[in-house]
Amino acid sequence: MEKNGKCHICGKNSKLTFEHVPPKSFFNNQRVNIISGDEILKTLTRTNIKPWDTAGLKYNIQQKGIGDYTLCEACNNYTGSKYVPEYIEFSKVGYKTLQDLKPDSNNIIRLTLHDVYPLRIIKQIITMFCSKFPESFLDKNTDLREFILNSKATKIDTSKFRISMYFNKYPITQFMGITIMGTNNGIREISTMDIYPFGFVFEINPKSICSELDITEFANKYKYDEMKTIQIDLPVYERNTIIPLDYRTKDQI
Repeated sequence: MEKNGKCHICGKNSKLTFEHVPPKSFFNNQRVNIISGDEILKTLTRTNIKPWDTAGLKYNIQQKGIGDYTLCEACNNYTGSKYVPEYIEFSKVGYKTLQDLKPDSNNIIRLTLHDVYPLRIIKQIITMFCSKFPESFLDKNTDLREFILNSKATKIDTSKFRISMYFNKYPITQFMGITIMGTNNGIREISTMDIYPFGFVFEINPKSICSELDITEFANKYKYDEMKTIQIDLPVYERNTIIPLDYRTKDQI
């Protein structure tokens, strides 16, 4: 299949390539059933059916994994070589940690990352979000475009953006576009991406605290070739509905 259009990263019009989200090499290279947002919304309106029960919903079969034609070949190759390998190792450690350990009474698990490149990890997380955002998003946020396309670039304006994360208790892959939410922590403009074993939140103009772990410092504290061993304490949440930031357990629902 060939598709032409505007690359969601560099903004140039060209032939688009298939961008796998999550990366192809992290178990995302086989046939999947894709359920659209309109179909998923039905889980909120059906009576006597739990919102996580997708039986009976229409789906499209995608042969090559989850993703879409959103990036030009140059951007796909650049981010794929610069950031994806480190993100894959990060996810593997997270997967093993979540499998091996049980959440404590506070639903917190400590993730220990030995000899990792934190800047590369957060660049890939942001790349995945921006590949899913509207193609015009980075036209309005050129500083973030430079951050992705220049591997050496550091610094994210924390008054404009925040990246936070958590452990996702159950295997699930879903994306929710930019949404304005009223929460206990105030109004938040966010997009969410659940990619087991993690969940990520991309926040615009953050003004309040978040219940996830803020990892924006990965972009502001480290350089591209700076390897570190770090420990982070991640909350463990369940995602049983499509509602962003809804971490209720099945029993609570």
